Amino acid sequence: MGRLSLYLAILSLGACFNGNFQQAYLLSILNQPYLEVHEEMGRLSLYLAILSLGACFNGNFQQAYLLSILNQPYLEVHEFINESTIYRTGEPIDPLYLDMLWSIINVMNPISGIVGQLLAYLICDRIGRRWTAIVSCIIAIPGLLISMLSRYFFPYYEFLIVGRFLWGTANGVAIVVQTVWIVESAPTDQRGKVNSWQEVIATSGNLLTQAVGVPLATATLWPFMFAVPLGVNIICLIIFVLMYESPQYLLMYRHNREGAAKAIGAYHGTSNEIEIQKQVQKCEEDGQKKQEAVKNAKEKQPNGMEVMFMPWRANDPTSVVVRYGAWVGIMVKIAYVFTGARVIRSFNTFIYHDLGSWSKSFAQWGSLANTIVRLPLSVIPIFIIEHVGRRPMLIVSQVVSIITLTITMISIFIGPAAKIGTLLGVSLLLFATSLGIGSISRFYSAELVPKNMLLRTVTVLSLIESSTKIALDFGFYPLAAVTRGYSFLIFIIPSIAFLILMVLYCPETKKRPVNAILNQMAAKLKVDVTFKV
Repeated sequence: MGRLSLYLAILSLGACFNGNFQQAYLLSILNQPYLEVHEEMGRLSLYLAILSLGACFNGNFQQAYLLSILNQPYLEVHEFINESTIYRTGEPIDPLYLDMLWSIINVMNPISGIVGQLLAYLICDRIGRRWTAIVSCIIAIPGLLISMLSRYFFPYYEFLIVGRFLWGTANGVAIVVQTVWIVESAPTDQRGKVNSWQEVIATSGNLLTQAVGVPLATATLWPFMFAVPLGVNIICLIIFVLMYESPQYLLMYRHNREGAAKAIGAYHGTSNEIEIQKQVQKCEEDGQKKQEAVKNAKEKQPNGMEVMFMPWRANDPTSVVVRYGAWVGIMVKIAYVFTGARVIRSFNTFIYHDLGSWSKSFAQWGSLANTIVRLPLSVIPIFIIEHVGRRPMLIVSQVVSIITLTITMISIFIGPAAKIGTLLGVSLLLFATSLGIGSISRFYSAELVPKNMLLRTVTVLSLIESSTKIALDFGFYPLAAVTRGYSFLIFIIPSIAFLILMVLYCPETKKRPVNAILNQMAAKLKVDVTFKV
């Protein structure tokens, strides 16, 4: 009697599974749509992922490759220019003229970038974000082909300058349209994630340049380093042909509500019609505000350039706040330029070898090892940026940059006995900027201004950044060759000033809509204006 029979055990289990198990499963399955909605909102859509990767490879990857491509074979290119001069004149090139010419070749990047950025500003609203990106790829192809064949145009080394100019122009277009297209297409809670990829992809471009440059840094093979960005450019061109246009552009300039809804569904990764229409409505309201400003005959509203550069005209409360946000974003971008990270990446083999007293072979492999370490480090911001926030990462990385620049300068003063300090100083500087300001400065300004100001702000930001880079790229190499360690003061002194400005003026933007950030800045400025959240 005390024993449970087999039949009774089976009956009890069956009844419980039929009752309690089914009840629990029913309750959990009814809760599943709620969970799916929230998972969907936090999940990156395939279209947005492909767009972000394509745009970043067309912009940041090409920019990093462009900046670093002549870093490894710089002595071989010097010899190519010298051989060309001897063939044409019968005499070797003057060393001072060669230094000046080498600076011109490097400064051609930001000069051509300015041309591309102005071109992007002129065509982006006329032909759309998608077609502007396609145009950038089309311009890059002949530039890369000319650069790759420059050795075969001997003794006319000027073809290398022409090819780099076309490539740099294409990259200037790509950098502007990349930020605008991604920010206009991404949901608010995905902005940090998709934009943090920029530093990862830029680092991969730098790494690939170093990896390809070590074996190809010979007198005959160095032109083939241009084959890699040519292949990447063709892949990006195919991606852009297959992508949707920016939903914001479709509504504001093409009045295509149906097309915008399809683009939002694809980029936001949702088929929920209510959510799609809600996002369409938000885009439409932005577009209507812009159209109303143009149509309002009684009270003309200031345009973007007046807001940014003519405070005596654009002195209304809204313009004051928007101008503040735009210039804070530009300040952060310029601060990154003055950390010296980009210039040092372009000349790190020279710094290791000529200034740090390492052998040429060690300098080349050291540059490669540095970039290999930076690649996984640059992935970290993707996972932490929406938790830690922009402001702490900006400030901490800026402090570390100042310290590492100082270590590098002192080590160069000491000489060969402190060459490990030069190696560590440069390496830690590049690591710190990859983890902080290098990643965030690429998109921070786009989070501080309304979308209808985005193209103008990004263009002005890129123009100012390129102008600053012209001075630094042109001046650093001859300055460092003459003054050695003192040349790092052009980075250290401005970086200290920018650190103070960041502490005082940079707001936190993580997971916040632009209008909420504008309201915070309005309160800080004590301006009587409120933006609808």
